Amino acid sequence: MLKLVSATVEKFGKLDVLVNNAGGSSYEHLGKRILDIPVDDFSKMIDLNVKPVLRISQLAVPQLEKTKGAIVNVSSISAYHKLDICVVNYLNCSV
Repeated sequence: MLKLVSATVEKFGKLDVLVNNAGGSSYEHLGKRILDIPVDDFSKMIDLNVKPVLRISQLAVPQLEKTKGAIVNVSSISAYHKLDICVVNYLNCSV
């Protein structure tokens, strides 16, 4: 990730904005209570969705401070609503 920030500054001369718009999930535990999800599976989710956002933000902040830039974190509405299987499997649904 350091190479990503360095290459961006090298090519464009500065960094104005960082957009954290990546992540994913597994539908293996869809509908399960948090108590029923193995710790290893939860750790994988944190490794994919949280740690990279923290790390790239830490690397970008020194450059963003110079330009008074911003960090935009994009998330999913899925965090707030129980998903219907049709929403999760949208491409396989017939509407």
